[in-house]
Amino acid sequence: MKQCPICFETLVMIDCAPCDDCGWREIERDHLAQGIHVYNVYHVYEELQLTLCNFCDADFSSYHPEYWGLAWDKRLALTCFTFVKQVSDPVMIKDKFCPTCAHRLSFLNVLREVRDRNH
Repeated sequence: MKQCPICFETLVMIDCAPCDDCGWREIERDHLAQGIHVYNVYHVYEELQLTLCNFCDADFSSYHPEYWGLAWDKRLALTCFTFVKQVSDPVMIKDKFCPTCAHRLSFLNVLREVRDRNH
């Protein structure tokens, strides 16, 4: 995939920490190197999975439901997630990134799918 599934901007390849939400940020890459965060894989919506650090999983409900294409009273939150597994030996990975949306492709694909299922 060469274009963002949300805004169609050209994607760029970058190094990322395992968190699908904030792993693109330099601070999170530093946190990975320092071993600050734990990374878990969750089913966040039906069978759709995201890997989240222990900060982003706790803060995930700060996304407004409308951002995901959900009704105003249907937040995606840690209390609704299904734990799949903890990432053992987390390492830096390559992923595509949208500079306009400021998210990794792994996150954007889940976002697109949740929106599509709710429209």
